[in-house]
Amino acid sequence: MTLYPTTRVTRERLRRLFAEHYEGRIERGLLFEVVVESYPAPAKAGQVPGTMSETVDFQDGRGRTVVTVHRYVTPSGAVGASGLLDPLALLHEGRIYRAKGGG
Repeated sequence: MTLYPTTRVTRERLRRLFAEHYEGRIERGLLFEVVVESYPAPAKAGQVPGTMSETVDFQDGRGRTVVTVHRYVTPSGAVGASGLLDPLALLHEGRIYRAKGGG
């Protein structure tokens, strides 16, 4: 996602953009999931033993990454912590949005 200008926004704004433009598309299977990184969740995360910490890209039909999220996946396959995907970056209207102060 580096070919586009980047705008830093609050975490709340990033989550709102994610909910408005991507969450439903992911739930309906319209974006393709690519696990970029997966490793055991650190103990300080407070997850059940065996939970994995994952960074996941979701791509559109052209293979373009349009959103990157973090999630914890429990041994049962459920999303851990809040049960929600945590957006790290997303492509919206020709611009990359990232949270201020991170990533």
